[in-house]
Amino acid sequence: MDRTFVHDLNNILTVLKGNISLLKFYNEKEEYNNFTRLIGTIEMQMTKVEQFIETYTCKYREKNNGNREYTRIDSFIEEFLFYKELICSLKENIHIDIIIKQNSYFKISSFCLYRIVINIVKNSVEAIDGNAGEIKIIFDVETVKNKYCSTCKQPIKGTYGTCTIENTGREIDNIESIFKENYTTKGNGRGLGLYIVKYLTHENSGHILVENKNPGVRFKLYFPYENNGDICSCEK
Repeated sequence: MDRTFVHDLNNILTVLKGNISLLKFYNEKEEYNNFTRLIGTIEMQMTKVEQFIETYTCKYREKNNGNREYTRIDSFIEEFLFYKELICSLKENIHIDIIIKQNSYFKISSFCLYRIVINIVKNSVEAIDGNAGEIKIIFDVETVKNKYCSTCKQPIKGTYGTCTIENTGREIDNIESIFKENYTTKGNGRGLGLYIVKYLTHENSGHILVENKNPGVRFKLYFPYENNGDICSCEK
C-alpha cells in the first residue's frame, strides 16, 4: 500500500495548501474575519497527518484485537464541513449538499470514512469538469435485498448504514474498471483514489454499488452500523 500512502498524504496536503492560499488571499485584502476558521482547518488537517501516520504504522491493529472503531455520522459531518467549504471556495461552480436522513454509528473509523468520502468527492468534482454541477452526500439506514456489490460481486443483504454520493458530472463508461489499481483516464500518476475506496470499504466489511443516473453517477456505500446498542447488517 506504499502508493496509496503517498496518494492519501497528497490529499491532506492539498487541503493544507488550499487553506494557506486562502489565508494569503484574505491577508492581501485585509479581510481577517476568516482567519480563525482557516487556521482551525489547518490545525485539523495537521491532526489528520498524525492519525494518518498512526493508521499506516499500526494498520494490523484492528485485525489483531478484533475490534473496530465506530463513527457517529453527525459528528463526522461537522468535521467534513471544512473540506466542503474548501471545495466550494475553490470551485465556485460546484454546490455540495450533505443530508442525514437517519443518524447512526458506522462500524468504521472516522479517518477511514473520511478518506473514502474525500476520494469519491474528488472523483465527482473531476467528473463535473468546468461545468456547473451538484454533489449530494446522503447518510441513511437501509434494508437491502437483490443487489450486488460492484467490486466483490457478492450479494448485499440485510440492514446497513449507507452513504450515498451522487454527482451531475460525466457518466462512467466501464464501472468494473474504475476500482482497479492504476486505472485512470486522467494521465500518469493517477488511478489510486477509487482503488483506495474499494480497499478501505472491504477492509471494514462494507460494500459498494455504483450506478449511472443520467446525468451523473451514484456511489452508494454500505457499512455495518450500530443502532440502540445493536450491531446491524449481514454480520448479525
